[in-house]
Amino acid sequence: MSLEVIPEELPIIGAQIDATRAGVDVVLGAAMPLTKPVPADSSVVGAYISGVMALFGNLYFPQTTVPGVAHLAPGTTALVESATAYAVGDVGGAATVTASAADLAV
Repeated sequence: MSLEVIPEELPIIGAQIDATRAGVDVVLGAAMPLTKPVPADSSVVGAYISGVMALFGNLYFPQTTVPGVAHLAPGTTALVESATAYAVGDVGGAATVTASAADLAV
């Protein structure tokens, strides 16, 4: 198995990850209020059920960020940094390659 890296494509992939993250953020952000239902009536049972369901919603949607989606953001930066590192490595490596047609004729 081999891995081929095309450094020029890494920032494009990072932008696609950002777009996906933004889309997921919108969808989950719209769903977040639905996980905190209001009590159906003023009874103790209605308030209890509403509170319990809100607890379950908090497991999936913490108040500050949606778990998992926030972890995608650093990936874009890392891909751009990797693309730069590959480009610098290619330039440095090209300076050390000295093969010529005469060397290959052996």
